[in-house]
Amino acid sequence: MLRLNGGKCDIFASLAAPTTSHSLSYLKNCSVQTPIIRSHSLPYIRNCSVQTPIIRSAQLPLPGRDARHVQQRLFSKGSLSSQRSSRNGVKYTGTFRKHAIYASQNVREAIYTHLGSNSWKIELPASGLTVLTDPWLIDNLTFFDQDWLYEGIKRKDVGDVGLAFADGCDAILITQGLDDHAHRPTLKRLPKHLWIIASPTGAEVTRDLGFTNVTSLAPGCGTTLDGKLDIQATSGALVGPPWSQRENGFILRERSVDGISLYYEPHCSFDYRSLEQQEPVDLVISPAASVSLGAFPLVNGVEETVKLLNLLQPQVMMPLPNAEIEEDGVLAPWISSSGTPEATQQALNRANISTTVRDIPQTGQGQRIQFS
Repeated sequence: MLRLNGGKCDIFASLAAPTTSHSLSYLKNCSVQTPIIRSHSLPYIRNCSVQTPIIRSAQLPLPGRDARHVQQRLFSKGSLSSQRSSRNGVKYTGTFRKHAIYASQNVREAIYTHLGSNSWKIELPASGLTVLTDPWLIDNLTFFDQDWLYEGIKRKDVGDVGLAFADGCDAILITQGLDDHAHRPTLKRLPKHLWIIASPTGAEVTRDLGFTNVTSLAPGCGTTLDGKLDIQATSGALVGPPWSQRENGFILRERSVDGISLYYEPHCSFDYRSLEQQEPVDLVISPAASVSLGAFPLVNGVEETVKLLNLLQPQVMMPLPNAEIEEDGVLAPWISSSGTPEATQQALNRANISTTVRDIPQTGQGQRIQFS
């Protein structure tokens, strides 16, 4: 039912059916009252208030979407508030751009700790799980033990504290088999019972080092951690000849209603067609600076980052400062980097992408990230 009221409109949906009408595409200055609103049918509601009972995402059977992965985010340019209504509901007010509603009583969050270069840890309170990724935690970085050719030195070494992080995690993700992702001196020091989830080349490295619980995932394959966290491998960087299999990115999705989802690939290298089929994520962890060896690109920069974030539509991007290390050896003078989180944010703004790029966190200090 539609009722006009002094230039504003009130829309009431029957309690028996959710609102899905595409005729609600460009409403302004309205209020919406309904038990369930399928928000992708309301792409541009502006200056509205939305009143709805508390909804768990499992109650939202959106076409083509797994219900538990529905993260209809509230992008607010102004104030955004929620309060209990007299009908045991939640009222959201603000200025909405798209993806109108995600109703939940609990704050969705993650705690991210950067550990230098490609290494980071994420704590997921909704599932109670902790994941460590691409651990380089001790010693310097060399490739094939050829320090005369290249040696990387962390500007801040987390040392034995980082090893403690690894010992307390539920799984270790390894995106590539090269030493800056599968760092052999670090892996040799870690307990060999830890669950390793890795690209095929990373799995080979860890098995050779004595790890007994190794899951090898090629792009397109997945596994589940403790029945609470789905982990899917995606197509990542090509680090060998053109006929080589690409290394991995990973998408993590908590199964809990109040859980989060994230995407990580350390080179900002991805297959557009496969990511296009993925659901949006809350968080992307990706480089904010390009890295090149002479004229050969090693890590992609701002241009590819904009494409990636346009595909995945995250609320937050956490910049991965994998170029911020001291370098020595024959190759060091030929390595250059370009780009900053600020430049990435400016490019996203120009492209009208609403993702917020966070500042680079201090190494070893956890940073709480909250999502609407």
